[in-house]
Amino acid sequence: MALAAGCFGPKISEGFVCSESQSCPVGQTCDVDGVCRFNALPPEISSDDDDDVVVGDTGGGDDHGGGDDHGGGDDPGNDPGNDPGNDPGNDTGGGDTDDKVCEAWDALHFDPCSLPSPSDALTIGQNLTIDTDAPGFIGDPASNPAFPANAVVNGNLVIVVESFRLTSGNNLRVMGSRPLVIASFSTIEVDGVIDVASYSVPQSLGAGADGFSCEQAPSGFGGTSSDPRGGGGGGAFRGTGGRGGSFVGDRALAGTASSRPGNPRGGCAGGDGGTKGDADGGSGGSGGGGVQLSALKSVSVSGRISAGGAGGAGTVCVVGDCGGAGGGGSGGYIGIDASSISVSESAVLAANGGAGGSGTTSVSSSTGEAGPDGLNSSSSAAGAHNGGDGSSRTFRDGRNGLPQSLGNGSGGGGGGAGWILFNGSANVASGATVSPNWLPSN
Repeated sequence: MALAAGCFGPKISEGFVCSESQSCPVGQTCDVDGVCRFNALPPEISSDDDDDVVVGDTGGGDDHGGGDDHGGGDDPGNDPGNDPGNDPGNDTGGGDTDDKVCEAWDALHFDPCSLPSPSDALTIGQNLTIDTDAPGFIGDPASNPAFPANAVVNGNLVIVVESFRLTSGNNLRVMGSRPLVIASFSTIEVDGVIDVASYSVPQSLGAGADGFSCEQAPSGFGGTSSDPRGGGGGGAFRGTGGRGGSFVGDRALAGTASSRPGNPRGGCAGGDGGTKGDADGGSGGSGGGGVQLSALKSVSVSGRISAGGAGGAGTVCVVGDCGGAGGGGSGGYIGIDASSISVSESAVLAANGGAGGSGTTSVSSSTGEAGPDGLNSSSSAAGAHNGGDGSSRTFRDGRNGLPQSLGNGSGGGGGGAGWILFNGSANVASGATVSPNWLPSN
């Protein structure tokens, strides 16, 4: 599909991500921050008529749909833009492609008319990674595709395509300081895994995790003045974090729940455990990342979207002194925005908090156990020993860490739940896993 320049050109804006391998629109240059800026008045941008982009093997070797051959991504029955015989501005056979298409799309958290013209249909049939700070696919250099048109909008990396599909059995990992928004001018299908979760071992942060918003309150805190070796509190987002354990005195404070976010963002970290002597506390787990799927027509999910928080690190003991364990990170953000939203029985949408780390279990042990990361299910990540459990579908708040025993370090609090927001008419199968429960975006 090729959208007429009349929709996009007059409203083209600054803010597109650029690099040595990715140039700016005409009339703009790449500044030192890696963002395109105007030289003068913005010019009109012509539409892009390249072929659909297909990544990996999605033909006869793709097991999605029982080996359905999608012909390398060229689906003549559903490709609204592959119609060379018609004026793309008046093509009503495969989709709205007139000058008013972007104005007719009431998207969540961004203005479609401010985006660059969309790249062609993108089908991903292999494992890939996106770094939202240096846009591009990370994977097999021999098969990596060109990265779609993109822009930074309200602090989020927005990739812009005519349609998007992630095939079954394939994983799209997303990291970096910015949440990811996939903006499709027709449909989005997620049959594989979109992963913006954070992990404790090895440490890996999801896209947009532990961002600036977390400095305003939702991150957990470490030990207190009355018990500096206490466990760290859990991070919060939709749910409150659990308080850290304390042998004497006050418990460490946890992060406090925040209101429904007005923009995609990641979850917040748990607090580090308190210190004692030369023994440092365990590190708090990072919050889950953020992702939003926005489509003019429909979004369907039969695979998994993960935005769980990381578990807190266990306590550390040095010459008999033990610090507190770290709190678990909160779950992140999953947003789905389309006229029609379908979530099948096999689908998993999870933004659960990670568990708090634990103190040591014996006087001979020098380290406690890390709390498990947020689970891709409706259940809580269970804290080991005296670490607090992370959130679940039933319990949106993280559980409190428990006091130390034998002087071996208090447990960290569990991370609270993240947000799962839908904007559109939603059909969620009764067998689907959605944790925490989804809410309307407003």
